[in-house]
Amino acid sequence: MKNKSLCGIFLVIASLIGYRLLSDYMEETRDFR
Repeated sequence: MKNKSLCGIFLVIASLIGYRLLSDYMEETRDFR
């Protein structure tokens, strides 16, 4: 149970970081154009 909760937290953090990087990348490409 403990391992499963840790995995869930890791997935949430990874998704948040990925979304943030993706949004920053989209903004950079939009500004570049």
